[in-house]
Amino acid sequence: MGVVAYLQEHGGVARIGAAMRATSRRQVEIALRTGEVQRLNRTVIFLPNADARMLATVAHNGSLTCVSALQHYGVTVWNPPENSLHLAVRQGWHRVYMHNVVLHAENYQIPEQIYVSPLKATVRAMRCVTDHTARIVILDSVLHKRLVAPSELEWAITSLRNPGITRAFRCADGRARSGIETIVRLELISHGFNVEAGKVIPGVGEVDFLVEGRIIVELDGFQYHSDRTAFANDRRRSREALNQGFATLRFTYHEAMTPGFIVRELRRYSDFDPLSAS
Repeated sequence: MGVVAYLQEHGGVARIGAAMRATSRRQVEIALRTGEVQRLNRTVIFLPNADARMLATVAHNGSLTCVSALQHYGVTVWNPPENSLHLAVRQGWHRVYMHNVVLHAENYQIPEQIYVSPLKATVRAMRCVTDHTARIVILDSVLHKRLVAPSELEWAITSLRNPGITRAFRCADGRARSGIETIVRLELISHGFNVEAGKVIPGVGEVDFLVEGRIIVELDGFQYHSDRTAFANDRRRSREALNQGFATLRFTYHEAMTPGFIVRELRRYSDFDPLSAS
């Protein structure tokens, strides 16, 4: 592998020692002489079109962590802060390259890779993000993508000895496929509904939620019904569900994100308030 290809695989920037081990000292020196690769300082090389955020990461001798690393891994982060970079750095390291960075001083060895592991990023995010719902959205997504084994994540969460974080983990459900599913599930549960997420019904397939064992709730995203095949398949599934005695209620993204809307519709449809049931 050439130096340019190596840098392209690592976001356009890398520590020179890692690049030399992956290629060779001679290849790195030639790339620097020809201008294909540039040097930031004694230890960092980069491509001319490298992302400034990646340069900042390596310039701090750190690794992306917390929500910045999780977003790289495809994890859903609810209402992430704009234009901020979360970096894991050594104890005592100071901001040297950008103003909009959040430095997390860690007591573990900062890896040569640009990103810390999904487990370390998740644990840091649990300590950095304070909103209960936002924590659950992250945990749901991490579990759904199978980035961390549930037992390993539970051990790490328990080790933090933080009641709020522990409570968020106990509310997490890896069957949630999106942040909106997490938000709706938590709202329905808070209003006393019995909710099964990601329920598989024979002949129908997997549904977003089965509520009270008899009402299917489906959430339609922005790209819902992007093609006729999907539209027809949804109609077939709804008919089959009805044949099996399940009602199907569909909600748009806007409706799902309107507090109380789905709860009101469920109660209006079923005339059933689980909080008042005896």
